[in-house]
Amino acid sequence: MVLMASFSIISRRSAGVHFLTPVGRLDRITGPMLQSEFATVARGNAALIVVNLSRLSMLTPAGIDVLLQINDACADNAARLRVINGSRPVARALEITGARDRLPVMSPRTADPTPI
Repeated sequence: MVLMASFSIISRRSAGVHFLTPVGRLDRITGPMLQSEFATVARGNAALIVVNLSRLSMLTPAGIDVLLQINDACADNAARLRVINGSRPVARALEITGARDRLPVMSPRTADPTPI
């Protein structure tokens, strides 16, 4: 688990699926931590990487940019990444910016919850 005062990343693996759950604000300060954790996980052999946004309290444009960079990093194997949408403000931020159309977003109601 990666920790910062008001930000953490829960990183768990269940079978061939690795779940990354950022908790708190995803912004220009915390975004590099998510990128670093994602890069570590991506070097492994998880068949699927799920970024679960359900525990975010805020998603800024810089945080959205990090998510798009993570998506770009999976361009060779687009089926390897899934993003579980978050709260209404987080979902709205993805919608307004057009990032929702560029990310493999799943509704939290249809996705398996992150094992914590």
